[in-house]
Amino acid sequence: MPTVIWQGNARKVAQVTTLTPVVANSTVYTATINGKDVSYTSDSSATAQEIVEGLQSALALATDGDFTEVTWTEDNAVVTGTAATAGVPFTVTSTGAGTLTVS
Repeated sequence: MPTVIWQGNARKVAQVTTLTPVVANSTVYTATINGKDVSYTSDSSATAQEIVEGLQSALALATDGDFTEVTWTEDNAVVTGTAATAGVPFTVTSTGAGTLTVS
C-alpha cells in the first residue's frame, strides 16, 4: 500500500460547484449553505434557462456572508459557484421542493 504524504506547500485551488435544476413548474428551488437558504420559484411554464437565471440572480444578490464568499455565474443550463478565495471550501445543498443536482 502506498504511503500518503501531506505537503503543506501545495497551491490552493478555488472550489467549483455546479447546480443543475430538474425542471418543474411552480416549484421552489433552494440552495442552502450553513443552514441559510436562497430560493427561486419557477413559474407555470418553467424552463431550465429561466430557473438557472433566476436562481443565479438570487444567489448573486444574497447578502449573507456564506453566499457572498462564492461567485455565482450561469450559462443557461447550470449555476456555477466558485469560491472567491482559493483554498476556502464551501458546502451547498439543495433543500427545496425543486431538485437541484449538486456536483
